[in-house]
Amino acid sequence: MSTADTSTVDQSRRPTEHPSNLGPVVRPSFVRLTRIELRKAVDYRAGRWILGVIVGLAVLALGWLVWASWHDPQGEIMFRDFAGAALAAAAFLLPVLGILAMTSEWSQRTALTTFTLSPRRIPVLLAKLVAALLLMLGVMVAITVVAALATALAGAISPDSVTWAGEDPWSYWAGQYLTQAMFVLMGAGFGALIPITGVALTAFFVAPFLFAVLANTLLKHVGSWFDVFSAFDRIGQFKLDGKGWESLTSILIWVVVPIVAGLYLSNRREVK
Repeated sequence: MSTADTSTVDQSRRPTEHPSNLGPVVRPSFVRLTRIELRKAVDYRAGRWILGVIVGLAVLALGWLVWASWHDPQGEIMFRDFAGAALAAAAFLLPVLGILAMTSEWSQRTALTTFTLSPRRIPVLLAKLVAALLLMLGVMVAITVVAALATALAGAISPDSVTWAGEDPWSYWAGQYLTQAMFVLMGAGFGALIPITGVALTAFFVAPFLFAVLANTLLKHVGSWFDVFSAFDRIGQFKLDGKGWESLTSILIWVVVPIVAGLYLSNRREVK
């Protein structure tokens, strides 16, 4: 075989080289990360159960008030009372959304996949925080709408008059939403700090209450500096009562420090 023929055969056996069509690697935007975290929050069974229980408790509370308005009229039906009862029934579990948002990667063993696809962990963790807040906001808005419908129903079946606004409605509603947002952030901080869901839930519900009791018992006059529940209540009512620094200190201890420390530890935590 001639040299020309050998050259032709060799060239025919070479793999065809195609230019890459993948383009440059683009990091996911924060909006996209948040959207993904929102979808993940309702994609697994625990998240759906929590949302279902929250809505169920709110509906039960509203159903009881509608029945009471029909069975035992009191002269006035207030939308604020209906909404407050529904939100109070749900408020106990809404912080769990923040805890689950931060612990789900580790408890479900999806951290390896998530942080392989998006190696920069801090944006992912911050997206989880924002997603938990948005989910809380959506749940509270939905509950508020259902409470308005329940109020209208109670007014239709009862001889009582309906009061929709009440005194200073803007401050009331802003306080309700602000207080719940702080609780969700506090739960997310505990979830980031403690990656085990059961332990994080226990610490969130037990530690602040127990510490507040001990502080008020043992520390007396300085106990209010560690009582986060009283701080949330004062901030939610926009009435600091001369305890602004105490309120800020409590929030720093129970909200800011867990979030910052949790983000630091989650950023350095070994993925298995």
